[in-house]
Amino acid sequence: MTKATELLRGLRFEQIRPGRYVASVADLALRGLFPKKSLPSFGDYGTPTTFGAGTRGLTDRGLSPEDLVTKGVRGEEGKDKADFFLVEEIGPVAEREKEEMPKKPKEILALEQILTEEYGTAVTITSVRELPTTRKKVKEVHFHKDGGISKVWIIKAEPQQTAQELNAYYLVHEQGIPTARPIGYKPATAKEPYPYNIAILGGVVEHAGEPYDALLQNMGLSPHLVFATARSIARLIADYQMKLTAAKGRLEAGGIQLRKASPRREIKERFLAALGKDEKDALDLIEACESLYQQQSGLTVVSHGDTHTGNIVTIAEADAATGLQRTSIEKFGVIDWGSVQLDHPLSDLVDFWVHHRRQAEKACGRYDVGLDEVVQAYGQQLARTAKQYGIPFEMPSQKDVTIQLALWNLYEMHDPTRKDPMDIGWKSRIHGIAVQQQLEKLEMLGYREQARTIHAALGRLLKDRVYKEKS
Repeated sequence: MTKATELLRGLRFEQIRPGRYVASVADLALRGLFPKKSLPSFGDYGTPTTFGAGTRGLTDRGLSPEDLVTKGVRGEEGKDKADFFLVEEIGPVAEREKEEMPKKPKEILALEQILTEEYGTAVTITSVRELPTTRKKVKEVHFHKDGGISKVWIIKAEPQQTAQELNAYYLVHEQGIPTARPIGYKPATAKEPYPYNIAILGGVVEHAGEPYDALLQNMGLSPHLVFATARSIARLIADYQMKLTAAKGRLEAGGIQLRKASPRREIKERFLAALGKDEKDALDLIEACESLYQQQSGLTVVSHGDTHTGNIVTIAEADAATGLQRTSIEKFGVIDWGSVQLDHPLSDLVDFWVHHRRQAEKACGRYDVGLDEVVQAYGQQLARTAKQYGIPFEMPSQKDVTIQLALWNLYEMHDPTRKDPMDIGWKSRIHGIAVQQQLEKLEMLGYREQARTIHAALGRLLKDRVYKEKS
């Protein structure tokens, strides 16, 4: 058992408290974060800087640079820098700063040791924050190493579920797919329960930019750029599907349970759960959707199974001209492989698209683009990667696109995690309109019986649902 493993065993999710953290002078000195003549300060984002010109004028106050650090006196760095926080908070620092930057508890120091062992270089944690999420508890940990700021995610572990998820991450990352990577724990098999209270994820997370939904908001006046991200993510989906399909035997040997996708399961866990209805209340709806699903052509592939926009990770990279960090609109990663399954190739793409379009309409106001170009980009990448791995494939058909759009908009009409009545009503209307449009297309494609059965079942199940208008 390594030192990191011993430390990981003693950590609890609740003990990793959100906040901004400072380091003791001894801690900084031991980690070699500054040369003898240059002492560090921490800016608003925890980025180490040096005092440089800020040491001028200190002698007028009877202070040396060492006093500035050890006593925790607030100072200035040059003429334009006046807002940084010093190291030991035992001097005359404002109460607000004391609250914002607590001293490091032992759990944070233990986490630093785990990360230091993992990366083979000194690590100093600068901040921890809660990530907004609806499905699991996640905290983002920022830390300094090798002259820059990186980050990892801490997730609250559930013994069996986390074992399956971490094993999937490990095996997916092994295939060269941009995703998270378990830190401090190498799973032997997904069948063994995960023994710790927290799990640490690095990999693509370490270089993640802003959340994907926030990226869309920041490009709201440029719908063509928003759409460009959808094409890039379509290529990502096609690429990982083919790579994982080629590695299907490796995944199963590693204990990953690749169950087949099921409209029945999706409708029960999403739509009916939100409505408080039982499976017997919607047998006609379920059977019609299953019938449509069976009409699709093409091979079955290993799919992610839950490609909503929260599971798309943006990538921060250095600008070639300035060297400054920026968020790419061409490179993305994907996380949360807890629902990995066997499915129709278009399922992941359309799942992503219905979530993307909803967020894009929020960001842009109007988002008058179709799925055709995205499907084309997806199909081209599918062909390239399938050829590379020797996998036979068929280009997606318009029939299959229409079936997937009908199914995924139906699944997304109601979500048991949503509680705000206006939000629920707004989401229901968006996807309800889309379902109706796809059902009309399905009738023209020769699936009149299934389309009319679904329409009648939805009318019956939703007749008492009344929502206020979203303001």
